[in-house]
Amino acid sequence: MINELHQKLLKLGVVNSQVQLGDLQRLLNVTPEKWIKKNKWFCVNRKLTMKAFKVHELIVSKLKVNSESKLYFLLVDLFMEKYLKKNKK
Repeated sequence: MINELHQKLLKLGVVNSQVQLGDLQRLLNVTPEKWIKKNKWFCVNRKLTMKAFKVHELIVSKLKVNSESKLYFLLVDLFMEKYLKKNKK
């Protein structure tokens, strides 16, 4: 499953070929509570929150990932990373 995910993420441009499968496995140790605590912008910054909802739709509908899984939160972080960097500028 991790290998298939890695291939999908490469194809979508979310990760590059330097990301190792072990990196993805270690990142899967995320819970909703940890994610919300870590992402203080969520429900505070309207622009980023709206982007997160769009990312949610992509992950759930295109990648068919359960939104309650740890994998889901990993993918949200990966997709949101570039928008968070833009927001800091």
